[in-house]
Amino acid sequence: MADEPTNHVMQQFLPNDLGYCVSAVVNAVAKVIEEEVEPFGISSLEFAMLRMCRETGGTTARDLTVMLPVDASRISRTVDMLVNKGLMGRSRSREDRRVVRLELTEEGIDVTEDLIHRVEDRNAVLVAGVTSKEINGFFATSQKIIANYAAEEAAKAALP
Repeated sequence: MADEPTNHVMQQFLPNDLGYCVSAVVNAVAKVIEEEVEPFGISSLEFAMLRMCRETGGTTARDLTVMLPVDASRISRTVDMLVNKGLMGRSRSREDRRVVRLELTEEGIDVTEDLIHRVEDRNAVLVAGVTSKEINGFFATSQKIIANYAAEEAAKAALP
């Protein structure tokens, strides 16, 4: 019974709070991903890296540090783990031998495809009852917020 006023307050005020809403969505999606990848012995960061590698057809550790909010040393350690698990391989670029390309192995492709389908199935449950127009609006709004933040950060960086 003690939770009732708290739940009432949360239902009345917090759903209109940007920070609360974003955190709640992030937490729900993160939990779904964790629940799907954990049985495979893969972390959510490893899954994100595998997925990025799949989406790009191969990438570099440097590119992963740009695409993912993780520092370079953690990316490097995680690449090592994925290579040791046989899910990712390294190869030198033909154009520039200093560049190391990261690509999925056959096993990495199979595991990544399976996990993507599992996560997409779970995401479909999360958005049940949400129209495609609402989803597109959510993405458009999110992109605007991200762009506004990036512009604000750039303006701060330009200050003396």
